Amino acid sequence: MISINKDVCIKCNLCLTSCPQFLLKREPEGVVLINETDCDNCMECAKVCPVEAIIEINEEEEWG
Repeated sequence: MISINKDVCIKCNLCLTSCPQFLLKREPEGVVLINETDCDNCMECAKVCPVEAIIEINEEEEWG
């Protein structure tokens, strides 16, 4: 599963345009959401993130 650390995200929108399946969207308040149901964890969004706010996590892991 992919997770976005909202405390680190700089809202640059690079992840939104990099997703080959268009599964990311920005809410009006600027928060990026991932459609986790359809995401195949290709990590294209994480590859373009300049601040490494997007990581792959195990279901047991949480942001500390």
